[in-house]
Amino acid sequence: MPRARKLLRGLALVLLSFPGPVLAQMDPVTVVPAKGEAGTQVSVVITGGPDCVLGTNSVVTFHPASTITHGEVTPIEYNSIETLLTIPADAAPGLQRVSVLTTGGALSCVGEDAFLVGCDACGGSLISVSPDRGEAGASLQVTIVGEGTTFDAGSQVGFSGAGISVGGVQVSSPTRLTAQLAIAADAPEGARDVTVTTGAQIAAGPGLFRVEAVALEVTPATGEQGALLPTLSLSGGGVDMGQVTTALLGPDIQVGGLQALSATELSLSSVAISLDAEVGAVDVILLSPAGSRTFPDAFGVTQGPATRLVSASLASADRGHPGIAFSLVGEHTHFDAGELVAGLSGQGSRADGVVADDATHLSGDLVLAESAAEGGRDWVAVVDNGRCGGALPCERVSLADAFEVTAPGAILSVTPERVEAGVEVDVAIVAQDGAFVADATSLHLDPPDGIEVLSVTVSGADALSARLRVSAEASGVPRSLKTVAGPEVALGQALLDVHHPEIVRVIPSSVPVDMAGITLRVECVDLALDAAAQVSVSGEGLTLGAISFDPAVPDQLRVALDVAASAPLGPRDLSVTAGGVTAVAEAALRVVAAPGGGDDEGGCASAGAGPAGSGLGLAALLALARRQRPRRAASRR
Repeated sequence: MPRARKLLRGLALVLLSFPGPVLAQMDPVTVVPAKGEAGTQVSVVITGGPDCVLGTNSVVTFHPASTITHGEVTPIEYNSIETLLTIPADAAPGLQRVSVLTTGGALSCVGEDAFLVGCDACGGSLISVSPDRGEAGASLQVTIVGEGTTFDAGSQVGFSGAGISVGGVQVSSPTRLTAQLAIAADAPEGARDVTVTTGAQIAAGPGLFRVEAVALEVTPATGEQGALLPTLSLSGGGVDMGQVTTALLGPDIQVGGLQALSATELSLSSVAISLDAEVGAVDVILLSPAGSRTFPDAFGVTQGPATRLVSASLASADRGHPGIAFSLVGEHTHFDAGELVAGLSGQGSRADGVVADDATHLSGDLVLAESAAEGGRDWVAVVDNGRCGGALPCERVSLADAFEVTAPGAILSVTPERVEAGVEVDVAIVAQDGAFVADATSLHLDPPDGIEVLSVTVSGADALSARLRVSAEASGVPRSLKTVAGPEVALGQALLDVHHPEIVRVIPSSVPVDMAGITLRVECVDLALDAAAQVSVSGEGLTLGAISFDPAVPDQLRVALDVAASAPLGPRDLSVTAGGVTAVAEAALRVVAAPGGGDDEGGCASAGAGPAGSGLGLAALLALARRQRPRRAASRR
């Protein structure tokens, strides 16, 4: 035997001599052949990895087909055994995990999906039963349709549960047959599984058939809240009416008496329905010495005139209102009995946060769209208790013309119309029919992103001021404004904008010392430039002259500049103020040494240096210097 094999045997002996169990997964195992049919026996060779030591005491298990067993184990090699598998007919088909405990049960070798349980005879399934339901006590014929089935004259039909017996079975094809069913009167209600067994083949159809209770006929089928019904007739239901001693229709319906007219008909007298009975279906329960039978939803309670809305706390509000609290009071209502919906009739409104405070009180917040039609509306509340709908309407109460949608005021102006991003700013608002109220007026912006209303100060019914905090990230889109004071609203469309004023370029961006008459071109965005705009530059030695503005080029200013010979070299900040807004460009302009002179900062200064990235070239500056110097020299003479 090779040396490695001897070492492995020695390792196995050491592990087997260890006093306590040591379970660990070893290398995967293989099974040859790797498939066996359910209901058969098959001889297999099971081989583990090089670290798996197998012997006559090895135990083989399968999952999920745990019912597979094996016979005597015969070693072939130190990691290989042969055994005979017995696969029951009901073994779970499909791929199996094979686990082998090594000699002594100390180690486990596992092979995932190492063996396949097949079931050629198990193919086929049932796809339909028609009709798919029957009442308790009924006899009926059903047609069963299969897929991949082998129906024949020996096929047997079965149903899960108790109470269904199968008579004659007629097979018309391998996939279709008919069967005669007899459903016992006391057969339990519910879904049933259906099977057709043909030899070794078992075709199943889970839940394909349903047993239903015999319907109870109730005449009349409904009664109104507060009504007293002289008689109520009950028939059918598969109940011997002569044995019924008590009939129950819930706590809100009282039965005065009962009389069996026959074995199949029962008459109830003086049936009183409470004013507070819930609207919807009611179970009917019949008691007899044989027990009780419940017939779900056999009777219905309809709404009576006493169930109504009696008051609403809110009678009007302007369209466009973002939300105002309201409450409704009902009588004989059941607001707390199920899903509750309340609000106004018509389009353009909704009620948020509607809750039932109790059976007769509810509250919520009314929101009116800006497009809501003005005029009268009804207050409406609907309760769905889960036992109403369709032919049996749910509880619905209303107050006709109890609310009016009114016209909002108009916000005429906002000053300033444009606010700067990243600052706090005060704005003045003037309205018409604003109905502003001190300490009770709020301001809303749409879209609100990036603007926070810090405070609102009312100076008159149509005038207020507000302090806004505008974030640096606030988008530059026109915003609509809305003021709210109680039920009153004032609207203004696209009146306020956020801008991001910026100086994007100064040309030239570099100027030499000792030079006069330079024209700077300043390009801006989001600044309302005009002839009144102002420009300033930081530091000493620079003198700004005339500023010109051309309406044909609304984003530019031209500025005359003189640079003194003593102007310190280096970068300068430039600012532009227009429309009350100031934009600053840091280091937008650089003062450099005169041509031919020294450069305090070392090296030549590029005319395109600085944030603007463009300007006069050096050659242009030299030419300009040559034109200027003779005039200065002549003046000295």
